[in-house]
Amino acid sequence: MKRNHRSRAAEDTAQALLDSAGRTVFWLGLVGTAVSVLMLVYYYFTFSGANDSTAAQMQNVVLFQKIIFPASICLALGAAYQFWGEEVLGVVMLIIAGALYAAPALLGLAGGETTNKVALASAGALPLAGVAIGAVAVLAIVVEVMQRVQMRSQLGAKADNLKYGKNIKEEKETQNVLLGKCWQLPYCRKFVRELCPIFHAKTTCWKERVGCMCEESVIANAMTGKAIPRDMVAAAKYIPVNSKLTPNQKAERCRNCVIYNERQRQKYKIALPATLIVMGAIYAVFREPLKNGIYSLIQGTQTVADRVLLKDKPGGDNILMAEGFKEVLLVVVFVVAIAYLLKAIEWLFFTVKV
Repeated sequence: MKRNHRSRAAEDTAQALLDSAGRTVFWLGLVGTAVSVLMLVYYYFTFSGANDSTAAQMQNVVLFQKIIFPASICLALGAAYQFWGEEVLGVVMLIIAGALYAAPALLGLAGGETTNKVALASAGALPLAGVAIGAVAVLAIVVEVMQRVQMRSQLGAKADNLKYGKNIKEEKETQNVLLGKCWQLPYCRKFVRELCPIFHAKTTCWKERVGCMCEESVIANAMTGKAIPRDMVAAAKYIPVNSKLTPNQKAERCRNCVIYNERQRQKYKIALPATLIVMGAIYAVFREPLKNGIYSLIQGTQTVADRVLLKDKPGGDNILMAEGFKEVLLVVVFVVAIAYLLKAIEWLFFTVKV
């Protein structure tokens, strides 16, 4: 007993230290990133209209260039630890990353075109923070989705802490048919099934909105040993009708039924690889058009920005649009898209429960 108490105390201490370290990293990263961004933006607007710059001014920019990248990594890692499990974590981090990555164009729109080295260096340092935060955001999204997939695949709807009643367990004397009817799935009790009109009518409890996990009369018939005709048509006449509940109330009973939710878990296990296969096929077949589409989108945005800034040669080449960069950007887009598709599938099968 003492050993277990000491072990728990050690675990609590370690967790407290880890939480403290996470908060420290987050706040240091937040302060460092915020100060660096503010100073670099200040330098941009201060020197964008100047004709020349001094070495001392450039040293200040270089200092914040050195600070912003590690600070943004600390900010992203600390935020991922502090707010892990929040649905909007990945989205917010990606929005911040996108804003920082697009900062040179946004600053150009706000402050006008410049050739000043200090201003250009100041704007050019901001995408570094965007890349760092974006990389951690994508990694956090992927890890979170993998954890959710593993939990859902293993536990299914039991992960929702639904109230199934005491001592509910899988029945061994029944089939576990993939996407089968209610009486072909685990948790369907044999003594009830043999006297269940749903079973003999070869229908399902979620279709009839009554079943052995929710309707008292079904259990009462099984307990009293009331015989049910083996004929499908005749057995259907014995299916009870509950007129005291509304259709929505009956549907809610299904959503909280262990048998129905086992079927939802099976749907999820099918939808998961199907989504990956479809997205992989889309990537393989439409890879080049998608890369060109991303290039065209960014080039179009740059052209509009150049026209607003009254540049002589709008739509200039973007050095970041090399083939390798376009490929990496496409992969990132697909990873994020897959992650949120899997979240959408989880929402459909375990929240809406279609």
